[in-house]
Amino acid sequence: MKTQIDIDEDLLREAMKATGLSSTQEVIRAALEKLVRLEKQRETLRSIEGSITYDPVTETWTAKDQFEPTP
Repeated sequence: MKTQIDIDEDLLREAMKATGLSSTQEVIRAALEKLVRLEKQRETLRSIEGSITYDPVTETWTAKDQFEPTP
């Protein structure tokens, strides 16, 4: 699909330098893929919120249901 958009040239240049990608199309595709991946990760984290705990002393994660006795 072809779309015409205005892109901040400094930001695009910075993204190309940071990623090593050489074309605008590559940078935009990588950015969109990263955005989708990030949103999926956020959705996953929201879905498990409160179901695991972290112990900073032992640096371990534990599922909440391991603490609750089964009836």
